[in-house]
Amino acid sequence: ITAKEDLQNFFACQDDPQQAFDDVQNDPGLLSLFIAASATAPAIFSGTAADVIAQCRAANAACCAGGYDDCFWEGISSIAATACSGDRSCVDLPESSIVMDGGCVGDDSCRYLNYASDGLTFVGIDACTGIGSCNSTGTFSDGDVQILSGSCTAPDACKYIGNRPENGGSTSAIFIGTNACTAGSACYLVHSYADGGSKTTGDVIIGNNACTDTESCNQAGYGDDLVVDLEFQAGICTAPDACEYCAQGDYC
Repeated sequence: ITAKEDLQNFFACQDDPQQAFDDVQNDPGLLSLFIAASATAPAIFSGTAADVIAQCRAANAACCAGGYDDCFWEGISSIAATACSGDRSCVDLPESSIVMDGGCVGDDSCRYLNYASDGLTFVGIDACTGIGSCNSTGTFSDGDVQILSGSCTAPDACKYIGNRPENGGSTSAIFIGTNACTAGSACYLVHSYADGGSKTTGDVIIGNNACTDTESCNQAGYGDDLVVDLEFQAGICTAPDACEYCAQGDYC
């Protein structure tokens, strides 16, 4: 991978840099994300939460302005200079998270995103922008969460997608393409388990430009009835409530 120095620092900061590099190099999807990341204009800061907070302040950048109140994670993560802006915007991210330019902007925008997971967490350019937009997305899913550029751009747009019970042995993944889930609560609670439920399986795939109006895919697949993968193909569910409650009980 030919990457600017900032992105190379991401690998250098890992506990096992070679393994981290191999994981990216051997996955075409991840590789494309890292190639896009390498072309980004602002700086990318890598390190512990304390390291990144210090780097943001030294650069007089918008990221992590509130210190630990805005940015906290265990281990090493990487964020762009214009990312993680807002109260609690990047609190309790998982280790090795990557947040690109303009990502996670807004109060609680990425709080608990992919919380307690060993998978990749990637937020693209200008994604997760809005109060609570990606709050608790993928919590306890223990899989990859990839949210591409321009997605989840309104209050609660992607909140609670793919949540799983704590210690449920989950291995679910979440992929949201570009410019998807762009209105209020558009993808709220999609394929999440219900309170007291036990769902631990089923990936979420939301294609480019899908679920783009108010509550368009709200609570689709919510509850324990659906335990297989749920996919919204590109460009569908673009009107208010268009696919609301789909794949839930007898709906749709």
